Amino acid sequence: MRIHDDDEWNPDNDFFVELYDVNTKRKLTGDDTECKVTILDEDFPGKLQFKRTEVLGSRKNKRVDIQINRVDGTDGAISCLIRTEALIIG
Repeated sequence: MRIHDDDEWNPDNDFFVELYDVNTKRKLTGDDTECKVTILDEDFPGKLQFKRTEVLGSRKNKRVDIQINRVDGTDGAISCLIRTEALIIG
């Protein structure tokens, strides 16, 4: 499979890699002798999403680390601004 990098949208492409014995040319056995490779279409910037939908913090801590993942694209630099607000209950 030839990889052609351009700015046009293409569906993701999947292929498999299998391990063979170099002497006998037979496919090796076992769960870890074959893997699926996906070539992602990186022509979209993607989306940002929280890794977890719930994060617990403490009033004693002045900081809470929240992980944000980039999905469905990899083209170009992206960033986001996050603002927090106090949650008033009752």
